[in-house]
Amino acid sequence: MRFVLLLLCFITPAFSAVKVASIFQDNAILQREAKVPIWGWGEKGSVVEVSFAGQSHSTEVDAQGKWMLHLDPLNASELAQELIIKSGESSLELKNILVGEVWLCGGQSNMEYTLGRLASIKAKSSKVAPIVEVLKKELSSANDTGLRQIHVKRLVSTLEEKTSFEGSWVSATKESVGDFTATG
Repeated sequence: MRFVLLLLCFITPAFSAVKVASIFQDNAILQREAKVPIWGWGEKGSVVEVSFAGQSHSTEVDAQGKWMLHLDPLNASELAQELIIKSGESSLELKNILVGEVWLCGGQSNMEYTLGRLASIKAKSSKVAPIVEVLKKELSSANDTGLRQIHVKRLVSTLEEKTSFEGSWVSATKESVGDFTATG
């Protein structure tokens, strides 16, 4: 019995940890000039505080273990900052966060058409060939750490609400930009 109680002392803090939606990760971009929602999960009744760019906002985790708050509108900035989320002893520090334009692109197979795939086509028209060559040159020299993409893989569920996904924010470099969506 003592072993079980001792074990519970070490397991309990893991259950009370604050969590944040999958979209909020290192290298993310937050939408400029709009109230930005930040949300996640935590222990019912606990207080969650979010700090970013000189702002600090707090909210309480509801009876379902969910929380959400909004950052005040921010100006676009290429100055990387930390987004800090705290609840009790639990803390998350998201690094290299920028503020700028965020575009949500969705669709089916058209969104999976990558820049690398586009650059590999053989132009059937002499009018298109120069565009493909420019694209190839751009792909081979890309280095824009302010241009970022997060790819959310297909995740279909008719039976339950999905609250997370696998994926990470990636900057447009010559190593990664070929995997960026061409349609987007």
